[in-house]
Amino acid sequence: MIRNNILAFAKFAQVARTREEEHNSFTFERNIVYFDTGTLLGGRWKNDRFQMDRNLYWRVDGQPFDFAGATLEAWRKRGHDEHSIVADPLFVDPGKDNLVLKPGSPAEKIGFVP
Repeated sequence: MIRNNILAFAKFAQVARTREEEHNSFTFERNIVYFDTGTLLGGRWKNDRFQMDRNLYWRVDGQPFDFAGATLEAWRKRGHDEHSIVADPLFVDPGKDNLVLKPGSPAEKIGFVP
């Protein structure tokens, strides 16, 4: 269970899945993923035996999101991140590692608790 975390500024992959298993590998929910380089998802994501939902994703550099080779819409059709959002979480000063959320952050919509 990976819940209620802020994952920010990883160099390569923001979230990595290293092996596909026959059972549910993990549940990833109510997290904020914030990055300016690299990819969103690294590793192996083909068998869909994991759960991801109610996350907030933001890519600072404005590049399009790649959900393991899929658009967000196609990713959702596979059953993932159906209630997740792509939005600036409104950190106070992420450039100076201040990841405190400003009032009115869209992170409230996913149930994230600071």
